[in-house]
Amino acid sequence: MTALLEAEALFSTADGQLRGAPRDPDLILTLECDLQRVLDLTMPDLYLDLGTSYDELVSATPSRFILNARKKLTPTQQLGAACFQSGAVSALKVPSAQNRNGFCLDILIESLVVGERVSILDTSSRIKAEVNGWIPNPRSR
Repeated sequence: MTALLEAEALFSTADGQLRGAPRDPDLILTLECDLQRVLDLTMPDLYLDLGTSYDELVSATPSRFILNARKKLTPTQQLGAACFQSGAVSALKVPSAQNRNGFCLDILIESLVVGERVSILDTSSRIKAEVNGWIPNPRSR
């Protein structure tokens, strides 16, 4: 449900009912993830150390579209870029802006280390796609 809310395929009405939004077809896939280096930003204890807050993590202000058009990053984009550049994080588990009880997993595909992988779950074997980490894992040395 969180994925559909985040993709704006579902929305809440004023009386709290969930409704589907008319839109072009989307492709929704289930991913199997084997990740070892996930920064869990659903844990409020980390916010102070990271210089952020729950409100900042789920805020749509400032607009990423406006800032990005001005070649600037939002605070959450800056945090994601810092995590990517650190080389120590493969994914960010972040609170969902659309579902207070849900979360999103932002996977930094280019940061996957040996032993980590992301693949499409398809028991019919029609879609075979997998990304395997290739960077040597500093912990395995």
